[in-house]
Amino acid sequence: LKNANIRLEKEINERKRAEEEIVRTNELLAESNLTKDKLFSIISHDLRSSIGSFMSMLKLLVEEPEIVEEKELREILVNMEESAESTYNLLENLLGWAKSQRGVIEITPEEAEINLVVDEVFSVLSHISKSKKIQLSSKITEPVFAYFDHNSITIVIRNLVSNALKFTKANGNVWI
Repeated sequence: LKNANIRLEKEINERKRAEEEIVRTNELLAESNLTKDKLFSIISHDLRSSIGSFMSMLKLLVEEPEIVEEKELREILVNMEESAESTYNLLENLLGWAKSQRGVIEITPEEAEINLVVDEVFSVLSHISKSKKIQLSSKITEPVFAYFDHNSITIVIRNLVSNALKFTKANGNVWI
């Protein structure tokens, strides 16, 4: 009877540990799902904005080409190119995130100029800043070297600047 009680107590303890592990795993899964949902929301917003801008410029060129002067046409084409590049970069970031979730992402840190990444992000998000009349500024006056993975830091800086643009009123400023 004593051995049976010991086995029963051991089984009860193992079951409790298993139940606690299930609760912890469910909490981690819920947190992971919230992060995924937030990321999809950010990416969806950015893609919608970029594609919407591209479509409106294209619609103007298709429906009323005669009202567009050559100088304005060049400006529209430059904006369309920036919008297409921005959309492409957003998709690249989304694919990178998907790889990271599958554990396939490769992190390759190197020493490089962080100010060039800031300039790249500003260029990608310039169509959003222009549409909201928000000035993007970098207060980095000379090359700043840091040790980072280019793709990862680009995603981080892009998300920070995107959020700053989202919460800055028209005619405002966003700077790094």
